[in-house]
Amino acid sequence: MKRLYVTIAFALCFAYILTLLAISHVEAADGLVAAYNFDEGTGSSTNDASGNTNTGTLLNAFWSSSGKNGKAILFNGTSSRIDVNDCNSLDLTTNITLEAWVKPTTLPTGFRTILHKERANGDSYALYANHDINRPSGEIFTASSYSEVTGTAKVPVTTWTHLATTYDGTKLRLYVNGALKETTNKTGAIVPSSNPLRIGSSVVWGEFYNGLIDDIRIYNRTLSRAEIQTDMNTPVANNSADPAIVGQWSAPVNTSGLVAQHVNMLSTGKVLIWDGDLPGGAGGLAATILDPVNGALTSVPNNNTNLDCAGHAQLADGRILAIGGATREGVPGVKDVNIFNPANDSWSIGADMNYNRWYPTGTTLANGKVLVLSGNDGCGDESCRISTPELYDPDANTWTQLTSALHEIPLYPLSFLLPNGKLFVAGTYEYPIPSYTLDVATQTWQTIDSREFDGASAVLYNKGKIMKAGKATAPFISSDPSSTATYVIDMNGTSPQWRETASMNSPRSYHVLTLLPDGSTIVTGGGRTQYYADTAQAVKEAEIWDPTAETWTTMAKMTNPRLYHGTALLLPDGRVLVAGSGRLSPNPDQENYEIFSPPYLFKGGRPTVTSAPGTVQPGSQIFVGTPDAATIQTVSAVRVGAMTHSFNADQRYLILPFTQTTGGLNVQAPGNVNEIPPGYYMLFVVNANGVPSIANFIKVPQAADVPVPPSTTLLGNETVESQDNTNAGGSPEAFPFIAAESGMTNTMRIFVSNTNTATKIHVGLYNTSGSNPGSLMTSAVINNPINKAWNTVALPPVSVTAGTKYWIAFMHPPQSGNIQVKVKASSSGDGSQVSSVSNLTTLPATWAPGPNFPTSGSSTYILE
Repeated sequence: MKRLYVTIAFALCFAYILTLLAISHVEAADGLVAAYNFDEGTGSSTNDASGNTNTGTLLNAFWSSSGKNGKAILFNGTSSRIDVNDCNSLDLTTNITLEAWVKPTTLPTGFRTILHKERANGDSYALYANHDINRPSGEIFTASSYSEVTGTAKVPVTTWTHLATTYDGTKLRLYVNGALKETTNKTGAIVPSSNPLRIGSSVVWGEFYNGLIDDIRIYNRTLSRAEIQTDMNTPVANNSADPAIVGQWSAPVNTSGLVAQHVNMLSTGKVLIWDGDLPGGAGGLAATILDPVNGALTSVPNNNTNLDCAGHAQLADGRILAIGGATREGVPGVKDVNIFNPANDSWSIGADMNYNRWYPTGTTLANGKVLVLSGNDGCGDESCRISTPELYDPDANTWTQLTSALHEIPLYPLSFLLPNGKLFVAGTYEYPIPSYTLDVATQTWQTIDSREFDGASAVLYNKGKIMKAGKATAPFISSDPSSTATYVIDMNGTSPQWRETASMNSPRSYHVLTLLPDGSTIVTGGGRTQYYADTAQAVKEAEIWDPTAETWTTMAKMTNPRLYHGTALLLPDGRVLVAGSGRLSPNPDQENYEIFSPPYLFKGGRPTVTSAPGTVQPGSQIFVGTPDAATIQTVSAVRVGAMTHSFNADQRYLILPFTQTTGGLNVQAPGNVNEIPPGYYMLFVVNANGVPSIANFIKVPQAADVPVPPSTTLLGNETVESQDNTNAGGSPEAFPFIAAESGMTNTMRIFVSNTNTATKIHVGLYNTSGSNPGSLMTSAVINNPINKAWNTVALPPVSVTAGTKYWIAFMHPPQSGNIQVKVKASSSGDGSQVSSVSNLTTLPATWAPGPNFPTSGSSTYILE
């Protein structure tokens, strides 16, 4: 569009003395605040190669393989742009350099945007491929006026041209293909803006560019002509040494003669490791505990069974279930069950299965039982796969065969518990197969997708959503190429099907997918062929998958190859343990581990968690104390891992909704027990920079018919009684309690009856006015309460005094069902009181006294 400019008087031209020194190679990387090479080639975002995380989001812009250097972005001239959110690093005031390669398809008259740091009604700074006088231009806005410099000729179409503009606080310059075209005098600071940086167009004026753009650079200093010429001849490269972009590996650490074929995260924060076929016949009896904080190794040998190629599962109480394995002589397939208890670092023997199993998969269900699929019974070939699933009850220590659910599945199935309670088999470690679900209750299988998409490793990366990648391992000794293919499926839909997304950058078999606290997934290890010992084809670079863009980014390279028997595990501090590989000649034994620190650990300080509950009931609301509440972007729970042979059957990623409150966050746990099966999880808070806290371990208990009340209370310690209390919608009722202790309270629990139909329950704490409830001290809402269970909700903290009477009130809004909670005889002798005001949508600030019920008290707790 046409703009008004303040006329700038030209000063005398300065003479530029061109010497060999002036035009020699000069490094320009210092002061780089954003850079884009667009070499991703896929996805909806483009990475900032400067390391400052100024990621761009593509909006109707298109990837092109015809870049000036590698790939580029194609803009359509009518609706395309890239948005980069505002950041302090982009708020440039007195020193600036903007550069880009452009290749217009067409270049109509008028402004055509390359870079535009937008203000509400203009720009702070900009670089244009075309001006309204049909020349390229650079532009800044200082105080209340624009200044610009322009080229001497129109940029040619279908030809690559390098444009650059600089400002040093006194002069604004424009360069075309490294040659200075115009200089104008200008003083003053550029007016900053909190609006995004736009590439290819602006929102305020449009001014769409039509053509290719490549190798953008933005500096917070003024580059010389020699430096600009260097940039022209140097493609934008990812900063491969910057750990904020590619992460960082530790040096390998010895594991005292063990190959970590099997790794399990314990509720103590330590890692249980066991080996397979050790020299001298020790086999899978050798086990150790690794403390990832200090590297200490503690031997915890299993004297019962050779756990080589066993299955794993975490039980509801945090014990590790080891399923099957081999004989001490190394013959595949045993019925043995071994259980490791992290409370005392001891092994015990569980009841035998009904079948010998080697290479089975165990999946923990919502009721705490473990379903076991597949496995080889000892003959070592495909004819010996076990077709009968078995169900382990850890409370009774018994096994039940699912004889109506016979189904032959290749070894180490990739199985997940779905939100609907069914088991989903996404593939196998051994071969690609169609995808199925198993209804455990009815013992029926259903084909979900009959197509046989490959993928030897898989993750449940969000509610009901699975991603798998790479190639299965059979025939094991083949030199056939591996695969880069990546697939996702959303099992929340009515007709779910696998969908292929952007491929990994390296083909892999024998790799491991591991979920990270920020919701991304890292792939480590593997090889470019299916040959289990081809170390020359080992992939040492990690890659991280973005679940939003569904694209992979290559990370730093580890030291050792990780092929067959390679493992990986998320640690509580957000790092990733990578270990194993070997124990089958000629694959070298890797008796060591390496630890990968993802890029998010180099993007500023961690958020801090000062308090979190140790136990979280499904459907409860919990309070997480943190002084960093205002910066938190995500609260996640990652189930602790139990993995071997490319697959972690236990890991799952949960996004927990939250709201900010005084002193921290109110966090909502899923109410569906199939989404959050019992066991231990690592609770992370992640800030706006993507940096996770150090995890707090939380236990999701196994559902019980009679829930156990909390032991530490401030107000009352009631037990669940048989009487149901039912109130009309919008009619609050308050129950008196005498505070047992003085202190701050921030949590309430009420026991909701099995017949409750209310979808919201408002709860609050009142002080006492005379013999009635008085003023509301604190309150919260329980959304979607869980019936026949204790429902926990976080409250804004308030202080209570021992021996003082308070009132716990609850109600549900009109038209939201019928609330029913368990009640008993009053502990204070005063009984409950119903408000005289009804049809309320929220608890009143001041109580309106109403009818009394002298013998009624609620099964309600206020916790510290």
